[in-house]
Amino acid sequence: MNAILWAYLIAFLVSVVITVVHMTLMQRRSLVFFSMLLSLLCIAVGGYWALAASDSIGMAHMSIKLIYLSGCFMPVLCFLNIAYLCKVKIPSPVVAGLIVFCTLLYFSVLSIGHTELFYATTELVTRDGVSTLLRTYGPMHTVYNVQLIAFNACSFIIILVTVLERNNVSKLNSLVLFGMQLASLILYMIGQRIRTAIEWMPFLYVAIMLTLFILMQRFDKYDIEGMLAGIMSQYGTKGIVIIDKRKRYMGCNEEGEKLLPALAALRVDRIIPANEVFENLDEHIAQVNEGSEEVVWYQNVDGNQICINMFPMHYRKKMIGYMLYFMDDTQQQETMSMLNDFNDELTYAVNMQTERIQEIQSKIIFGVAELIENRDNMTGGHVKRTSDAVRILVDAIQSSPHIMPAELCENIIKAAPMHDLGKIAIDDAILKKKGRFTPEEFDQMKAHSASGAAAIREILGDVEDEHFVETACNIAHYHHERWDGTGYPDHLAGDQIPIEARIMALADVFDALVSKRAYKDAMSYDTAFGIIEESLGTQFDPDLGRLFLECRSQLEEYYDQREDLQ
Repeated sequence: MNAILWAYLIAFLVSVVITVVHMTLMQRRSLVFFSMLLSLLCIAVGGYWALAASDSIGMAHMSIKLIYLSGCFMPVLCFLNIAYLCKVKIPSPVVAGLIVFCTLLYFSVLSIGHTELFYATTELVTRDGVSTLLRTYGPMHTVYNVQLIAFNACSFIIILVTVLERNNVSKLNSLVLFGMQLASLILYMIGQRIRTAIEWMPFLYVAIMLTLFILMQRFDKYDIEGMLAGIMSQYGTKGIVIIDKRKRYMGCNEEGEKLLPALAALRVDRIIPANEVFENLDEHIAQVNEGSEEVVWYQNVDGNQICINMFPMHYRKKMIGYMLYFMDDTQQQETMSMLNDFNDELTYAVNMQTERIQEIQSKIIFGVAELIENRDNMTGGHVKRTSDAVRILVDAIQSSPHIMPAELCENIIKAAPMHDLGKIAIDDAILKKKGRFTPEEFDQMKAHSASGAAAIREILGDVEDEHFVETACNIAHYHHERWDGTGYPDHLAGDQIPIEARIMALADVFDALVSKRAYKDAMSYDTAFGIIEESLGTQFDPDLGRLFLECRSQLEEYYDQREDLQ
């Protein structure tokens, strides 16, 4: 298959993974328009792949119709999402009218090949195995362009009004959505005038889907109304304010504004001015940062004594900000007994969200790793098998005198599927080659370790715990290093090689030995363990290697049960 077709296919498969994971695990907590937007983007990416692979004008027409399904509805969905985030109420009849308009516009798209409404003429051209559709435009295509510009203009107006007049919404979230919409429009307009061998829109759509996914995690992280609704129903109406770790205001409930009117002047995502709303806020934050479970102070507001309680908020086992819970002093006595239960339930709510998000991320990471594996010249299941082999060895290490911190053990197991992430940058001609590489080809193949570490740091650096990112980078970067210093890419030796990379190397090589590949048959367990034993002190860490050999019975039992090796 042509490299361009492979690129389109991989983009489509990644978009499917994102969409499926989102729909199955996050649908109940997500905005319906977000879910619709992800689904349409996934369909459009698949349409671009189908168009490039088309061998007939009829198939090309069908592919174009899939692409324009997103093109007709995505602008209005982005507009409605921006309106929701900016707390602008769009009347239901208007929403219905917009959907009807987009539907009628899409009916004109469906007439392609039958009328000249949308495309006046079409011609299928195939070069180097990649098909494109040459076309001239009909009157409805002009309407299509006008609605693209109109919806972007309306979105811009809403964001402009929000920035200038509204304080209680996140400008960052709205600007990100608008930026994605505007980028799509600009790239589309450029594509109408400059034809290239490859369409860049599907790759932009995948980037937009990943951005939307991260954006929805941010909603979960600071979803005051959603996270506190159940707790507030038990404890009555109290003032709640959320501040992130950088002292940026994230929002409050209605009672909060009633008790502290100065909150109405604050802007979401902006740093709270020192002492203009909360007295001695920096001092109280410093107390929390020094380890205080709770900081309490009283503040006079219009002659009323307001009792303010500040708690640290945690997300993925690290503190991300502060919750301020406050009330009139007259209410304090009757609610003090409830505070501990309140904090426990809030922590439970945050932990439940954290666990769900971690589960989603793990599924996406594993799904992307398996997609990359499918490009490689090997049998399926390598990612799953090596991850489980790593788990077996880590458990053995935990039971030995060489105990590792529990957090490191969890990070190693979670990061194992990403060890070959850098192969996504390797050309198919090399990655799928049967037989030995030339020196030049092997040099290109070796580059995947550094590429994988760089990709992990770029993708996860701002959304994952720094210790996990470091562990994942070390595994991807150094799992081909050797104990004697003759490995690659940096020729590290002995304990210079991070322990997580030494663990990954044992699991990776063992799986390669006992698995059938296009260029070799699977080795017996005796042969494979013999090779590993002979390589202790040269290729592998001798202490870890001996522990790995002690796990032989567990490894054999596990590999005997794997259907992909039968």
